[in-house]
Amino acid sequence: MNRCPSRLARLAEFILEFESMQNEKPSDAFEVSIDSCAKLRLPLSRLAGNDGYQSLLSRSLQIAQIEEPKLNQLYVDNDGILVFLKGKSHVAMGELHGCGRVLITQLFGLMVTFIGESLTFNTLQSIWPAELILKSDDKVQVLRA
Repeated sequence: MNRCPSRLARLAEFILEFESMQNEKPSDAFEVSIDSCAKLRLPLSRLAGNDGYQSLLSRSLQIAQIEEPKLNQLYVDNDGILVFLKGKSHVAMGELHGCGRVLITQLFGLMVTFIGESLTFNTLQSIWPAELILKSDDKVQVLRA
């Protein structure tokens, strides 16, 4: 099983928490994860092209499916959008609670692998407030409001 460093898992958790608090309408945790992946689309497409973003998200999903088999209900379409398999859309998003953190963590891990830690954190800071993500030598600190 491919486990990302716990600091990336914490970062994913804090970003998802931040996104949940920013949302005006109550959203399911997994829906927030889908929205967070979508926010990464533009900056990652600039770096790797649309196909690169789609490949990165697809691979992240494949790795996350090992840890969270419930994610097998999803795939990444040719446009880089997470969608449910036919006949699976009736599954309650609530059943995927917690799975989004695993997916985002894997995505961050692949970003670090392919574009490096520095560019990964610069990319994240271009999406989320710089105050939210502070990189120090060994750890990621997240400021809470």
